[in-house]
Amino acid sequence: MAAATSGGIIAQLVAGKAVRDALFLSSFEVQWLPYVMAVAAILSLVTVLWISRLMSRYAPRGVLLFLFGLSGVLLIAEWLAIGFTPSGVAVAVYLHMAVLGPVILSAFWSLINEQFDPHTARAAVARIATGGTIGGVLGGLGAWRASTLVNVSTTLLLLAAVNLFCLIGTLAIPRRAPHSLPSASAEPPPNHNISALGALKAPYLRNLAVLVAVGAAMSALLDYVFSAQVTAAYGSGPGLLAFFSLFGLGVSVLSLLLQMTLGRVAMEKLGLAVHIAVLPGIIVLGGAAGLAMPGLVSSTVLRGAEMVQRNTLFRSAYELLYTPLEERQKRATKALIDVGFDRFGTAVGSGLAMAAVALTASNQSILMGAVVLFALATLPLARQLHRGYVGALKERMSDAERAVPADPDASEPAQVFDEKADDAVIERIERVRQHHDDAQPGTDSVVNWLELKRGVDGLLSNDIERQRRALTGWDSSSLPLVPFAILLLARQNVHVEARTALHVVAAEATGQLLDALLNPTSAFVIRRRIPAVLAVCASQRAADGLLLGLADDRFEVRYACMRALMKVVDQGSSIVFAREKVIETLKREIERTATAFSESDDGDDDEPNPLLGLIARDRVSRSVENLFSLLSLILEREGLRLCFNGLHQQNDHDRGTALEYLQTVLPSELRDDLIPLLSEAGPVPDVRAPAALLAELTTAIMDRAFESNEPLVQQLAQFCGALVGMGAALARVWTYDAKDQVLEMRASVGMYTHIDGPHGRVPLGSLKIGMIASTRTPHVTNQVIGDPRIPEQEWAQREGLVAFAGYPLVVDDQLMGVVALFAKRELSDETLSAVAKVADQIAHAIERATS
Repeated sequence: MAAATSGGIIAQLVAGKAVRDALFLSSFEVQWLPYVMAVAAILSLVTVLWISRLMSRYAPRGVLLFLFGLSGVLLIAEWLAIGFTPSGVAVAVYLHMAVLGPVILSAFWSLINEQFDPHTARAAVARIATGGTIGGVLGGLGAWRASTLVNVSTTLLLLAAVNLFCLIGTLAIPRRAPHSLPSASAEPPPNHNISALGALKAPYLRNLAVLVAVGAAMSALLDYVFSAQVTAAYGSGPGLLAFFSLFGLGVSVLSLLLQMTLGRVAMEKLGLAVHIAVLPGIIVLGGAAGLAMPGLVSSTVLRGAEMVQRNTLFRSAYELLYTPLEERQKRATKALIDVGFDRFGTAVGSGLAMAAVALTASNQSILMGAVVLFALATLPLARQLHRGYVGALKERMSDAERAVPADPDASEPAQVFDEKADDAVIERIERVRQHHDDAQPGTDSVVNWLELKRGVDGLLSNDIERQRRALTGWDSSSLPLVPFAILLLARQNVHVEARTALHVVAAEATGQLLDALLNPTSAFVIRRRIPAVLAVCASQRAADGLLLGLADDRFEVRYACMRALMKVVDQGSSIVFAREKVIETLKREIERTATAFSESDDGDDDEPNPLLGLIARDRVSRSVENLFSLLSLILEREGLRLCFNGLHQQNDHDRGTALEYLQTVLPSELRDDLIPLLSEAGPVPDVRAPAALLAELTTAIMDRAFESNEPLVQQLAQFCGALVGMGAALARVWTYDAKDQVLEMRASVGMYTHIDGPHGRVPLGSLKIGMIASTRTPHVTNQVIGDPRIPEQEWAQREGLVAFAGYPLVVDDQLMGVVALFAKRELSDETLSAVAKVADQIAHAIERATS
């Protein structure tokens, strides 16, 4: 309905202008035109200040309905009075159309601007503008036909009918919910009704005001030159109305063709600065042609081209420039800029026209020269407005981020934009010692071959303690041991020690580390863990190698490389990247992200495994994070951080602002692939903490188990696997045999998978497992070493175990068994809560299988 209403408004403006000009020029000489234009400009300034206050206090819809009602009443009054005072009505109609027409159009676009977010507005504005151009065609055609079928006064009644249609159309435009809701703790702004003139202190709004004022001055000068040429050729009366009507019709038809063929594509492909700059560019070229070949043809072509561009691409781009502004700021200033500065520019143009008429007979050439100068002065504004638009988008995203209350349970959405490390994905880097890239061994450095042999033997032995001893005390002389330490990154029991040792020599061994990372035959786990080692190297070589690592086929490796690369960039201010290489990497990653988005679609009712959907959705989050991390290598990071956070919002307006910012700053070779991908995907899932994600995964496993006929042993193995994924080094489940009062191990995942060892059958009350069962009390500790209830102290110390959690499995006061796990890191409260939930699920799975 908005497009139809836009069409009605533009039809009324086009037809109204034709009627206005015909009535006035039929009653007065053309020399009086600048005077009435100046009076209209003064009245508009007064009117717009009043309307701005109304817009600050009331919603645009209410103000627009009031304006339609006022305009309708005036049209009927003018129709009734035209028989008594034709010249007075001619002036009244001119002032009416010149004052209220632009105000109504501005109020309508204010309403539209508040209906859409900045990104959605691109398509919506193009569609609504197309409706407006169709209305322009109908308005021009209607005025032309009316000039031959009815007298000029009767067209006032037709305009009143169009006015009524627009009023009904405004009522039919659906109301939208507010874009964002303030938090409960947010204090109201100290000045709810901001001053329109005060708001113009912002450079962005000042540039908009200058753009409108200079454009209006150019339009007024062109209109005078054009009107003078037409009047000289056609005189007054019906012929004059017919020419103006046909001219308006021609402009509208050309506008429609341009809008339908290029409107939508141009809005998506070209920047707003290009749309703004095209108008003064056309005027410069057309004005130069008009100076060389003055006359009706040149002035008609220039005026027509200016109106076509202004009514189509320029208008669409201009309205989009308001979308990032906060609603109160927009309501207070838009009418003032749209109409007030437009009228001010018109007054300036009219004053120049009056001065030229009074001073010289060859005034039209002088005025055309002034138009060219104004157009040249407007061109630099396009670039400034582009920068201001990007800044306004960033400010709006920042406001939205501050307005969202912090969720204490939510994990950070993106590591690359935050200093907190997600230690479940890549362990915290322990910086033992850093060496500069140009570090050289001292002159007294001598290779101790015997010590080197002992180190190699220790690293290659199968004894974990010997391996750990060989990985301690590293320095520059340990470089020959690097290839062996790299291999140990694949060993679960010693990979932390291997990583710590490699940190010491990482700067000197960057080449060896990169060779292993980029070798596709290297073990996957080695390729995934090497980036965390390279993260301590603030060198161009490490950065270039990590960028090459983003070509790996495995997402986990690419993700680790990207996180490490961002740490390297943060440390090394002199690190630079070839833009072409980054864009090539981004294109490849966009293709892979598109695949991840398609895999995350869990809307199919026939999805066989809900677990896969959860994994895919988390993969989507990290894929998008990877993309934004890469983009930060060539674009400003703070804006991307705000944009990334905005894409995670459920609020459509905040997401649209983020998408619009991205579309504005993205290189053209990436825009066409990335924007549609993110636009169609909806809100990006949050990158959740591993414990929270895996808790949801276990819920999915339980749901699947309830619906499946898998043997109990397989179900228990799945549960244990989920616990290992949460961070457990070893997870086991025992079921209780009430007859023999013994606990039988049924599943073991992690460090050991056998179930027939010394803990295979545990009598009730014996060992820690039997005690948990007999007392039906959980046993949880983050200090395994030194806990008297855990007798295997030597084994726990050797394996580096830190935490233990054991839970009795009870359903309706009936003992079902015990679940227990060991971990090599402390178990957080969140993880323990998830483990307790899993324990309850396991108990019900056993009860269901044995009942």
